Amino acid sequence: NLPGMTLPRWVDVCCTTPARVMGLTRKGRIQPGCDADLVLWDPQARRTLGPETLHENVDWSPFEGIPVRGVPETVLRRGEVVVSEGRLVAEEGGGLFQERWIGGSEGQHPDQVRELRLAEERRRAREAEKADEDPGPADGELDNEGDEDSEA
Repeated sequence: NLPGMTLPRWVDVCCTTPARVMGLTRKGRIQPGCDADLVLWDPQARRTLGPETLHENVDWSPFEGIPVRGVPETVLRRGEVVVSEGRLVAEEGGGLFQERWIGGSEGQHPDQVRELRLAEERRRAREAEKADEDPGPADGELDNEGDEDSEA
């Protein structure tokens, strides 16, 4: 219910972009291969926030007492209804670990990042070995386009 906020923009701000930024590649979109996580939103419903309405695992909330307009009426997690008519109906233990990709969905899998770091370490070690083996020009020899080395 923000003035000027269209439904597609709201979905992008609240779902698509956060999932992409956090590297949750199976979230934030409705398409084959993605989780069927959906929210049926009632933009006109009014509710006062509190522990009993937020489905948190604590008996308090910093949002307690705040009136809101617009609430999730039904929530599906991987296609299964977990909130119905505003009431939590999910069974405990139904969540799954979500592996993130570094740098968002355009980024790299953690295994790829690890391999890139190892390759960079090996490259630096080879360069250090080469520098140790090559003493450079001897005193009085020409170096870099005819310039003579100066003695320290």
